[in-house]
Amino acid sequence: TEDEKQARVYGKFQHLVGLRFKAFSRPIHVIKPFNISFRDYSVYEAFDPHPRNPDMVNWIAVDRKNRKFAIDELWLKCQGGTPELVQRIKNKASQYRVVRRVIDPSAMIVDQHSTLSLHNRLSNLGLNYLEATKLRTASDTRIEDALAYQKINIKEQEEFIKAPELYVFENCKRTIYEFEHLRWDEWTGKTADRKDQKEKAMDKDDHSIENIG
Repeated sequence: TEDEKQARVYGKFQHLVGLRFKAFSRPIHVIKPFNISFRDYSVYEAFDPHPRNPDMVNWIAVDRKNRKFAIDELWLKCQGGTPELVQRIKNKASQYRVVRRVIDPSAMIVDQHSTLSLHNRLSNLGLNYLEATKLRTASDTRIEDALAYQKINIKEQEEFIKAPELYVFENCKRTIYEFEHLRWDEWTGKTADRKDQKEKAMDKDDHSIENIG
């Protein structure tokens, strides 16, 4: 892209070098929260659980024009375990018309220390999730397309000729952070000279991104 040429040749826009989602822009994609009514918005809940890192839950609203809005999030590690987490999720979800819940496939695994998977424990506490896809590359490409926009100058004012499909409420701090920090995975050292660039993002600062995907 032109940004990459400027960065690599002239050293400009260094904050963009290596970023996975260069099109993401706070002035364009981050908006003030508005009422998500039960009638006008379907809401999808996505859960990315972790044994050591905080758990990430996102709520994505979709309107009649098929626009997507990241409207709410939970980024936390509950001291009270699964029951406390479930209650926190239910408190958030009660504000919206949630039509589907999806969870990372890792939640389906029964480990050696338990007779129930996380998926089953959540189900027993009243939260039923479908297994989400792990097609990460395709999901990231789809997010990239949803962020894309085009503007032109009309009478000295910029107007959209193609508006974004995806927006983020400004209260979703973690989601915004990830869009601004997720980077391409890169080879290091001598390996970098012998291999083509990697085709995937780093497995870091990407929990909310996985949920949106």
